[in-house]
Amino acid sequence: MKKAVKYGIPAAAAAAVVIGSVLYFTGPDKVSTETPEKRDLRLEIREIGVVTADAPLTYYAPVSGTIASVNYLKNDSIDKDAVLADYDLALLEQEYNIASIQASYQQDGYKAATAENEKNTANAEQYAERDADYENQFIAAANESNALENIINIRGEDVEIIRAELETDIGKASSDMDLAKADYEAKQARVSELETLITSANAEISAADTTVAEIQTRLDGDRNRLALLDRESPEYASLAAQIEAENMALEEAITQSDSLRTGRSTYEEALRTARGERDLAVNNVNAILDTLSSYQNQLSALPIEGITDAEQGRVNALSSQIELINRQWSESMEKKATAEASILNQHQLHQYEDAYLLAKAAEDQKRDILEKGKKGVVSTVDGVVIERLVDNGAYVEEGTPLFVVQPDSGYKVSVMISRYDIGNIAVGNKAEVTIGDSVYSGKVSAISPIAEEDATGKPRAKVEISFDDSSVRSIIGIEAEITIVAKEKASALSVSKSSVYTDDEGDYVYVISGGKVEKRYIKKGISGSSYSEIADGLSGEDRVITGAVSDENIGDRVTSN
Repeated sequence: MKKAVKYGIPAAAAAAVVIGSVLYFTGPDKVSTETPEKRDLRLEIREIGVVTADAPLTYYAPVSGTIASVNYLKNDSIDKDAVLADYDLALLEQEYNIASIQASYQQDGYKAATAENEKNTANAEQYAERDADYENQFIAAANESNALENIINIRGEDVEIIRAELETDIGKASSDMDLAKADYEAKQARVSELETLITSANAEISAADTTVAEIQTRLDGDRNRLALLDRESPEYASLAAQIEAENMALEEAITQSDSLRTGRSTYEEALRTARGERDLAVNNVNAILDTLSSYQNQLSALPIEGITDAEQGRVNALSSQIELINRQWSESMEKKATAEASILNQHQLHQYEDAYLLAKAAEDQKRDILEKGKKGVVSTVDGVVIERLVDNGAYVEEGTPLFVVQPDSGYKVSVMISRYDIGNIAVGNKAEVTIGDSVYSGKVSAISPIAEEDATGKPRAKVEISFDDSSVRSIIGIEAEITIVAKEKASALSVSKSSVYTDDEGDYVYVISGGKVEKRYIKKGISGSSYSEIADGLSGEDRVITGAVSDENIGDRVTSN
């Protein structure tokens, strides 16, 4: 606004000057103004960003072994499926061959044990059938011999009495033989039953011991965690209750394991007793066989009166036949017992099978390692080697980092946005990227939810701009000028941004109202590069002061230039 200025005036012109001065100082000031107009506004945010791409990929050793050749160096370009490095396959092939031989050896052992078991089972069944056959032969020969002897013995009273006694003894011995055989078979069945029970008990004990170990491991881990917790925390009370429950479970598992071991000891004691009783039964059968043989020998030794040559020959033949049957029967029973003792139980067979399966699994593992070694270290993307961490001839463990590759994909621009602008930016906003002399279109593809400090130490939000053209390529890390179109509005009533002020009560402008300066609060909308939208408070007829003005001028008389 204009200020009063005093000048020295000659006395002759005093009256004219006074009159002119009054008119000058009492007349209205002239100010620059504008009328709100409808314009197309666009809020743009400009920053400097950097070009980035998909995160670098680290390639690790797929297997342990010696690197025969490294095929790419740092800064080399590579294609997808390129072999970055080859393995020396000699050691891998040797390890696989050894595992294969071991698997074949264990398989042969398992097959041999199974075949031998089947053979012993078949032999035991065969000898059992022979036992019945020998028994039938023995009964038939004994019956025939008894009948023949009865005919001969009636020829002499004394011989007949003795013979009758011997026949009674032979009959009783035959009955005893049946009972002894049945007793032996029962004793052998009991032995087999107890062996099966012991095998089952061993499996249950192993399972119970595994449960005890698992609970103890969990309990140790919980105790270690408990020691790190505050005693007053809810986690401490919860974990303490859990530990108490696990202690009770552990005691129950140990009690069950001890109970199973006690049961197994009972079975083992019973098995020793049963085997002893079985052996006694075998001895009893042999003793009865000896008794029968003795009775037959006594029959053969009896004097014969009036016996024919044919009868004598038949008696002798039957005696020899019974003796042969007794001997063969005894041998068959011994072979049966030997075959049954050689039969492996299921637990033993499972041990052979488990050994084979473990060796087969090791062979499969070595085969997989060899196949991975043959493929080498393969790139999964097109890109550039930015780090080579291995040399020719190096031995590497599986999982060792060997190469870092920057993929030739996912190109975008990262830009750091201040707290003043981030509220105007949303995913999907259009953007313009200028790199050197090239300009590319894009859009906001991501906004980080966590602020990062920029070079000056101020927190800023990281915003990523993706290119509309996916084929765009640039140097990673190079600077790019970013223009983000945050908001756009057509035909928005607006005034110059320089005409809008802000104080504690809000946004306002100065207008000419009734020829005087008036301060008017408004509601501001979006802002473009030069203009701000007036959402409320002004109309198209208002005259907004654009020149220098302040609250001191409120009420001053003014006119528009």
